Amino acid sequence: MADTKLSDEDVRREIEKRKNAAKELGLPDVVEFLFETLRYYPDWQKTAKEDCFPAIINPREIKVDEVQGIAFVFDGKEYGLGRYDRRISLPDGEVSDLRDYFIYNEKRDVLFESTGFVERMERAEFAKFNVFGPFYRFHDIEAFIPGAWTNDILELHRQLKLYTERQEAEWEKEEETNETEELRKKFGL
Repeated sequence: MADTKLSDEDVRREIEKRKNAAKELGLPDVVEFLFETLRYYPDWQKTAKEDCFPAIINPREIKVDEVQGIAFVFDGKEYGLGRYDRRISLPDGEVSDLRDYFIYNEKRDVLFESTGFVERMERAEFAKFNVFGPFYRFHDIEAFIPGAWTNDILELHRQLKLYTERQEAEWEKEEETNETEELRKKFGL
């Protein structure tokens, strides 16, 4: 329950403290990584279950208000992740693409929300940043309710990052082996 005894100035100070704490924990990057990695899991569970991180249980699509997302169980607790994209026109006629990321609890209450911009680059700029297509640039934190969930989400991030790195290394090795076999055939070796 919100503390109604805090003055407006105390509320602003507490919000800044919470925003700084969320940034120090790296939550803006964590929620982006988790959503962008797990958003495919509901389909993959049906078609490529072996590619899914086994600690993610029952991944399924959800919609909270107008936000598309994914719900899942990790370490016995249900969480949700969401992403909301929108385009706004500025007074000077320029258009900006905005993106919000969310973390929800089992009741679909927002525990964390970050906002940012979707940047589009010219082809020549891609090489400089080693990215393909548009990328997200964090701007601010709109909501953060600290709790035990932060440790779960940070642990999920740590485990999932290790899992995806190992998986990508295996895929690269398999691809390299297949390419070598193809070259052997082409050169009669």
